[in-house]
Amino acid sequence: MKSIAIVLFFAACGGSTPPPAPPTPPPAAPADAAAPVASASWFDDAMVKMRGFSDAMCACKDMECAKKVGTDMSAWGAQMEKEHPEQPKLTEEQNKTAAEIGQKMSECMNKFTGGGAGGG
Repeated sequence: MKSIAIVLFFAACGGSTPPPAPPTPPPAAPADAAAPVASASWFDDAMVKMRGFSDAMCACKDMECAKKVGTDMSAWGAQMEKEHPEQPKLTEEQNKTAAEIGQKMSECMNKFTGGGAGGG
């Protein structure tokens, strides 16, 4: 979960100042102890939530709204990191879905950060 939330958060932040770096992860586990593949249910739940943040960002009309969405998403990501400290291995399709949501959110946020045309 951490990887999804962090990847999407950074993708969505565009040119804004990123939050402090997360703590350095522990040394990698041996190859035979690979991270579990994210279950479809777990991943689907996370993507529903991320789509909600993306839709909310795209609906924003001003920077105050965009900051609120970013703050809410950061809080949710922090909570997910506490609840799911393991970093699951995502399938190619799961990575693609997460990237698409992050790209949409980034495009919507750019209207507030000067990264796109149209300004808000």
